[in-house]
Amino acid sequence: MEANMTNNKPWAFAALCMGFFMVILDVTIVNVALPSIAKTLNTTLSGLQWVVDGYTLTFAGLLLLVGALSDRFGAKIIFQIGLLAFVVTSTGCALSPSITCLILFRLLQGASGAFLLPSSLALISNLYQDNKQRAQAIGIWAALGGIACSSGPFLGGVLTSLLSWHAIFFVNVLIGLNSFFLVSRYLKDIVKNNITKMKFDFLGQIVGFITIILLAYGLIEASIYGWRSHLIIACFTLSAVTLILFLLIESWVSHPALPLNLFRNRVTSMALLVSMILNLVFYGELFMMPFYFENLRHYSVFMTGLAILPLPGLALIGSYLGGKFTASIGAAKTIFIGLLIAAIGFLVLLMLRETTPHYMWLIPPFFAIGFGVSLATPAMTFAAIHSVDPQRAGIAAAVLNTSSQVGSLIGVAVFGTITAISSSFMSAMHVTLLLAGIIFIVTACLSLFLME
Repeated sequence: MEANMTNNKPWAFAALCMGFFMVILDVTIVNVALPSIAKTLNTTLSGLQWVVDGYTLTFAGLLLLVGALSDRFGAKIIFQIGLLAFVVTSTGCALSPSITCLILFRLLQGASGAFLLPSSLALISNLYQDNKQRAQAIGIWAALGGIACSSGPFLGGVLTSLLSWHAIFFVNVLIGLNSFFLVSRYLKDIVKNNITKMKFDFLGQIVGFITIILLAYGLIEASIYGWRSHLIIACFTLSAVTLILFLLIESWVSHPALPLNLFRNRVTSMALLVSMILNLVFYGELFMMPFYFENLRHYSVFMTGLAILPLPGLALIGSYLGGKFTASIGAAKTIFIGLLIAAIGFLVLLMLRETTPHYMWLIPPFFAIGFGVSLATPAMTFAAIHSVDPQRAGIAAAVLNTSSQVGSLIGVAVFGTITAISSSFMSAMHVTLLLAGIIFIVTACLSLFLME
């Protein structure tokens, strides 16, 4: 039996990585297709922001709940439910006849993705009991996430140019069904679900979700209504009030959705902050890139996807070295090095103009950004998961990924709004690149001094 379990591990691990890859891929695969979606469905920049952030909104809002469900009912069944739901909602996105319908299915697709991410990481943590093997597995898992994130625009460009933007969602059907088959066959004898009887913090979940919705709506619609609009001011005010209420609820209830004692650990707190900042900057800038290449440099959809391809070029190497560096020099130094390299890449991109420089000059900073982010990601993930009790792996993974997705949501909303209110796209591009570099440098220094 032990030999059979060992032989099944690679298949089970592959299935979990496939589900995770699919979820992260759908965060960015729509980016290059956004101009095509705008033409087909006749929508505005705000509508396109909702196509991207609608997915992230429900994804981030439900991760904590799914973490609790995973710890209570077992991560495997939660992962399987998420796979089937993701296949169904992806089909709905592909067949959407209007922007309203697409946004609705993107919201549902994000909810389905929330079932997959924390459960996959919890299952991997249980699959590999040895700390060294677990660190290596998390490094591979994080590497695939980085590749999925960065290769999404290229794959989206290829599918959109060869077929149509509808095809970018049909890819999930193939990946999701294959992952479901492998999980059903190979994971059942390896991981026995640790079912615990916990109470759900439904009130905290609802208040936390409302907080994220109000924040997202205010950030995205500010470009339409204006920052001084009573509606936007009300959204930000109510978001702050509900955030305070959420924290009070989490400090009162016996089984909080977000255990505040996680933040007593300085390493955990800093890892969560790094995950939010990293995604805020990276996804925010990734939202901008397709518009730069397609609208200013007049690249085709396919060429735009090809132009962004260098971003994942060194992701696999970076993630592999990130795991190695974490084991040898520690998470803090690894995160510092990774974010500093990525910051240099962003600052070098300040040389961008409407038609210059030659594209070849953009490849080195693209490589630097992708390598730096992928170097820091496994260190950040390992620090957050390894700094808590193994029995709380599910909720720790949920909190980590909630902070990441909230960062992504804020990044797309803020960078998109900067674009909408700027006098020109190029000036907005320069502002966001400068912000990206500065934020990464500051976060790198904080991680070095506070996580050590």
